[in-house]
Amino acid sequence: MKPYKTKVLFVILLMMLIPYYVCEADFLSFLKNFINNKKMMYFLLGMVSLLIVYKLPFFQKWLDFLNLLQHELVHMFVAGIFGSTPVAIEVNDKGGSVSTTKSNFIIRLSPYFLPIFCLLILGISLLLYDDYKPAAFILAGLFYGDFIANTFPLNNQPDIQSSGGRLIAYPLICVLNLVVLIGIVQVVK
Repeated sequence: MKPYKTKVLFVILLMMLIPYYVCEADFLSFLKNFINNKKMMYFLLGMVSLLIVYKLPFFQKWLDFLNLLQHELVHMFVAGIFGSTPVAIEVNDKGGSVSTTKSNFIIRLSPYFLPIFCLLILGISLLLYDDYKPAAFILAGLFYGDFIANTFPLNNQPDIQSSGGRLIAYPLICVLNLVVLIGIVQVVK
């Protein structure tokens, strides 16, 4: 994993503590509750395991493809919510693209704040027997870590440029990522 991705992942791990801490009266009770929360520990284990998985060439290539697929599928999913019809989707090792009948800045920016694979696995985890939930939380953490590591930094993406540029898109993406993160912490909590 590239050094900046490791730093970003570490910052996100620390950010995950913010919504958890806000609900606690003091730091010691917060720390005790956080450490005793097995679901959160499994989720964090998944995020940390990403650091190991990215060192293995096969998994790195596989995760890069899944991240690109997730990006394009989120465009399609959110476009569908806004009443658009998907026309074409292309995903290969060089990149990807989606064509839809309508577009707006939410459709264009949604892949930067909506970790759909992580959310899908967390949704499925609500239906699983307790014996299988740890594996689901580890996998959800792995996909969330991969999402974050590949979302930031936002390098001259056409989606960003066509959605008001950095000045408008970056703050919106950061706020929406925090909202999604708070939702994830509430599910995992």
